[in-house]
Amino acid sequence: MMDEFKHSYKDLRKLVKILRGIKKFSLALLRAVKYRFVWGSSSPNPYDLIFVNPSDINYILINTNELIPDNYGIYIVGGEWDQQISDEGLILANKLEGKYDAPTLIPISEYEFFKSSKKHFLDNVPWEDTKLYRWIKNNRKCVNNWGKGDYVTRKLIGFDDLFDRIADQGYTQQRKLIGDQDDPRGASRFPIPEHHEITVAIGRDGKIFLIDGRHRFVAARILGLDQIPVRVLIRHRKLQRNESKT
Repeated sequence: MMDEFKHSYKDLRKLVKILRGIKKFSLALLRAVKYRFVWGSSSPNPYDLIFVNPSDINYILINTNELIPDNYGIYIVGGEWDQQISDEGLILANKLEGKYDAPTLIPISEYEFFKSSKKHFLDNVPWEDTKLYRWIKNNRKCVNNWGKGDYVTRKLIGFDDLFDRIADQGYTQQRKLIGDQDDPRGASRFPIPEHHEITVAIGRDGKIFLIDGRHRFVAARILGLDQIPVRVLIRHRKLQRNESKT
């Protein structure tokens, strides 16, 4: 009886998650229609991809939840979010560190996840000897969320598999991964596979900032790939206004 209840509860949670996703996707489509009405032909299509050189992305934008409510579709947002730069750095994720209260740009060169990954992949430093691993293991929030060191190690081994796969086979778009359940990058579970691509923001002057998809981005950058597909999640209103005039 208890097993049946647990199974039904899991099914219900999955259904609720699906329905929430459908709602957010529907709102994203409505927002795209609104943008089309306001900005005309210059309005961005929510799931179009652009191709960028990872080495041209020098900042990661954190605390985007202060700018937008979710990661569905695309948002055109004004403000100073593309000007707020901090050199204090970040280890892994601000939600685990709580260093920043507002949308902030962190230099990739000061992002410990990137620095530790470079040491691991280029200098053959074991994960256990990196600052990233030590920080995760000793961070209470990480331990509460992810468990003890063994789980962290398995996650990092999964990153090793991802890195090796990209190194051997190249970078593959999410749409081409559908049905490949053995691929460590994972097949898309969303009706539009592009939803799961690396997401970026574009500032008022056209500079591109990483938002999410840090494992794939870091792997691509360390491997020196010339270009990768990314999805624009946030565009600055000033950029959109300027492009609508041309």
